[in-house]
Amino acid sequence: MNNLPPVYRLKNGCIKFNQNLKLDFVWGLVFNDKGVYFIEIHFSELVDLDKFYNENKSYFLSENTGLHSITVEGYQFLADIVILRNLSPSEYTADFECYSYITIDKNNVLTISRF
Repeated sequence: MNNLPPVYRLKNGCIKFNQNLKLDFVWGLVFNDKGVYFIEIHFSELVDLDKFYNENKSYFLSENTGLHSITVEGYQFLADIVILRNLSPSEYTADFECYSYITIDKNNVLTISRF
């Protein structure tokens, strides 16, 4: 994102749209652009991202969407209220902006960032 270095690298996560709907992703990067956090997500090529988006379009813009993952260091990562900014099904990527908190659980020591 705009030549910014990532502040977190994610693996093995999911986007939770509600209790029953989630979309797994393979890896992601979190960027801080002057206090605004953007999350670039990469999906497996086995996911029909275009079909999933068309069937669940309203959930991508919902304020109930959260992102759960593990950092490459093995810490729990949670981003509340993420909203889709860009979707590229042919590249299996999506960009989200975080509108609330990012929480990192480093062995029961929480780091909470508010935006």
